[in-house]
Amino acid sequence: MEVVPEVKPDNYDWCKHAAPGCGGCKIYSSRPEVCREFSCEWLRNLAFPHYWYPLKSKIVITSTLGPPQVVGFLVDPAYPNRWREEPYISDIKHIARSGLDGREGVKWQTVVVIKDQRIPIIGSATLLRAAK
Repeated sequence: MEVVPEVKPDNYDWCKHAAPGCGGCKIYSSRPEVCREFSCEWLRNLAFPHYWYPLKSKIVITSTLGPPQVVGFLVDPAYPNRWREEPYISDIKHIARSGLDGREGVKWQTVVVIKDQRIPIIGSATLLRAAK
């Protein structure tokens, strides 16, 4: 997720305005435009069950319109293997297969991101090598 450097200079640390576990953003009403434009897919897409709530799953779901269109699962580095646990891995594989098949009228790529590691997902399995 892109965040302006004066707010969050390191991509892997909490934003200086974050209040984890205490309601989210301390400057929510005056947050930067890049933050205003972001919306987690868990909030936008009612198809994601309650267990995808980012504070519970430790995963933020993003999407880009591309090209190429990408669905990304941004994993909290403190929980790097969470995405491999059930029910998350089954959902991620299903979403990846749907994207490859173009089941919703559009094709997309699916990736899991942990810090600077990008792991492409191909539906039934991950690619053997993670791309950075």
